Amino acid sequence: MPENPNELPPSTLFEGIGVAVLNTTLTHAEENTQIFFKSSPWGGFLHGYNANNSFMINYKNHPLFLSARVWDGWATSHHNNWTRQSKSENVILVNGVGPIHQRSTSLGELWYFKKDWAE
Repeated sequence: MPENPNELPPSTLFEGIGVAVLNTTLTHAEENTQIFFKSSPWGGFLHGYNANNSFMINYKNHPLFLSARVWDGWATSHHNNWTRQSKSENVILVNGVGPIHQRSTSLGELWYFKKDWAE
């Protein structure tokens, strides 16, 4: 049975996949500010791409920062030089460097959110 959105918390941490979704309201999209963060414990291997430490922002039902990843086929120039790169996902860089491409060791964790929401 569906839950009443007024009874749900506006923000949620999906800890198992490393995604936090923050909303100011769930009932009025035209007034909502929504932020998505991704920092996955599964790394950037396979379909994870290089999206660790990425974000998207929607404001009043309009995307401000969004994923620009478009897949046009396996191993095409666009796929290798754009879709699989951190720049297509709004990734926050550290010293100008993003996650290592296609590495299962490029792990992330949303520790700040876990700390605040656990209190």
